[in-house]
Formats: sequence, C-alpha cells, structure tokens
Amino acid sequence: DFHLKKEPKIRSFNTLEYLNVNGCIELGHEGILACAGNSSNLTHLFASDTAITDEGWQQLALHFPQLKTLEIGKEITDGGLLLITLQCPNLESLTIKGSSSITEKGLSEVLSNCPNMHTLRFYHCLGLADEAVDCIAISGRNIKEFVLVDSPNVNPEAIERLFQNVKTLETLQLGEQATDAILQELSCSNPQLTSFSCINAKQLHKEGVESLVRNCSHLEVLDLQSCFNVRLGEVEGLTFLPLKRLTYSGGTLLNLSNENQKFDENWLSNFYRLTQLDLAGTDCAANTLDAIMNLKALQSLNLAECSGLIPSELSLLSKLQNLRTLNLKGQKIDDQTLCVLVKELPLLEELDLSYCVELSDESLSVLASACLHLRTLSVEGCRKISDDGLENLLQSSPSLSSLNVKDCPHVF
Repeated sequence: DFHLKKEPKIRSFNTLEYLNVNGCIELGHEGILACAGNSSNLTHLFASDTAITDEGWQQLALHFPQLKTLEIGKEITDGGLLLITLQCPNLESLTIKGSSSITEKGLSEVLSNCPNMHTLRFYHCLGLADEAVDCIAISGRNIKEFVLVDSPNVNPEAIERLFQNVKTLETLQLGEQATDAILQELSCSNPQLTSFSCINAKQLHKEGVESLVRNCSHLEVLDLQSCFNVRLGEVEGLTFLPLKRLTYSGGTLLNLSNENQKFDENWLSNFYRLTQLDLAGTDCAANTLDAIMNLKALQSLNLAECSGLIPSELSLLSKLQNLRTLNLKGQKIDDQTLCVLVKELPLLEELDLSYCVELSDESLSVLASACLHLRTLSVEGCRKISDDGLENLLQSSPSLSSLNVKDCPHVF
C-alpha cells in the first residue's frame, strides 16, 4: 500500500497491490513502471491528475492485466479506454476525472470488454452526453455504483432512462441534474438502494426525496448537500429509515421550530443509528444541540459555520463519547466551554477549530492532556494561539500528524 504524493525518488516494490499517484502532475507511465513494474499483484491503481497519455495507459495495462480498480484523469480518450480494457478484462471499478474526450464509444468498449464492471464514476467529464448514459442503460445492467457529477451535457431524461433499465444500483451520486422525476424512477426500479447523494440539485424537492424514502427502506446514507429546495423536516417518513450517515449542509432546520425558535428534539432523536451527521452551514434552532446530544452512536459530527447555535451549550456535545471527528469551524466557543467538551471525548482523533477566534493557548493545553489519540487538528484563524501553546501541544501529543496553523499571527 503506497501513496505517492509528489514526484518521487523512484523505488521499486515487488508486492504492491494498491498504488495511489493522484496529483503527481508530472508523473508519466514510466514512473509507475519503475515503482511497481515488477509487481504481479497490483489490482488497484489511482492515477488521476497525472501526465499519462493513451499510449502510456496501454503500457501500464500490458504490465498490470490483473487490475480490478482504476482511477484515471483528463488525458484519457476513447482510444485509451479501448487499449486499457482489451488488456484488463477483469476491471470491476472505473473512475474518470476531468476528461472531455470520453464519449459513448469509449464506454461501449468498457462495458463490452469488462463483463464484471460494477462501479462507474464520472467527475467533470464534459464530453459525456445523453448517448453515453444510454449506452450504460443498455450494456451496464450489473452496475451497483454510479456517480455522475458536473457533466452538464447529460439531460435528466437520459438519467431517467438509465434507471428504467439498470435495476441493480446500491450506491448513487448525482449533481445538479437530480430531479423529483429521477428519484421517483430510481426508487421504483432500485428499492435495494443503500446510499444516495446529490449536490446542488435545484430541481429537487421534498416530493422526490419522499419517493426515495417510501420505496428504498434500506437507505443508510443520505446526502442532500446544498439542495436548498428540500426542507428536511418536511420529508415524511424520513425518521423510519435505518440511516447511519446524514448530510444536510447549507439547508435549514428552522422549519422544525415553533414560533419561539425551539427545535423538535424528538424528530432528530429518532435517527439514533446515525454514526455521521453533517450540518455544515445549516441554519439551526437555538436548542438543536439538545437534540444532537441524544445521538449516542455518532462518531463524526460537522457543525462548521452553523448559525443559530448557542456557543456556551456546545459543551453538551460531551455526551457523545464515541465521537472521533468533530468540526466546529467558525463557532464562537471559548476556552472554558472547549475544555469541558474535550475532557469527555477520549476517542477524538480529528478536530477542526478553524476561526474559533475566542480560543487561546489554554485550549491547546487541555487538548494536549485530554485528547491522547488526536491525529489531526486545525486552529487556522485562531489569532490568540501562540508558539508557547503549540510547543506544549506538540510535546504532549505523540499521535498528532497534521496541524493547520494558517492565519495565526502569533505563531512563527
């Protein structure tokens, strides 16, 4: 398992099964061959944002015919996909990021040459149009995971046709093309769906989400990021789902409040199975924290830049003793409240306190003694933090591997 973060001093590995060179923008196929060319076990290769051409991919495919998972970037064309899939018939998962040259011709070759393909992900692929999605609808009958984000030339009608034919989906992520009609078709043809995500879907309303809730009773992941026309509290039946992850960033929970801006605690408490909750940027009611503190299974909580929360009541989150990840970016929490909070969170591994401007070195001192498993910490924009506080933290936090101190004027 080797993650190459930049142009390497090449070293050869003979037993690699997983190689990630995403973001090595000057790396060509020669570098990968020098690193893993002697490995007969490589089955997972992630190489988006690299300089690998179609010819380079052909060489890689010849060396690694056993590949099952592949992530490629903007240089790939239909011709390159043909060269890859002819040599790697065992491919099961394909992710393409940023290519404007992939069309239905390339996808037809993928699905024809790789009969075990079950995962297709497309991000920012401007060359994809309705014909490409129709190709998947005809030949991708065994697809279990499908992602289509930022592909503006694909119309909602084509996505509807896809779901009329593909009835094996378990995981789906869409962008702004998501509509009520799409979710209605999806939920009727794929009741086994367990994960649905969409981003910035302006044409999605509660009626579409309700059809998903009504028909997909096994849904465990629901992500409605920046879907401003969906008011979560108005979606009937949502609390009956076995949800483990819920993302509702940028929305509002105020529709669940009465005239005194009091939140219906019982509504959110019904999501007792949740292990991840993301409400970043959400308009919250004053007593939202009273509801969240009842979600005892939570391991990850994101309250970044949420408005309406009472800073002194953030200490209520100390009841969530299974928390491993907590994001409080932009909250007006002070040293005293943070100290009460983190002393009761012994499992905390990742903490984001960016722009919590009231915090000082006192908070760092408590983190050093209370959070022995802390691996990642951001205090960006915490202008009262100084070198002395950081030195104390670093000396007492052997597990800390990532620290963000941008925009801290007293740190030198």
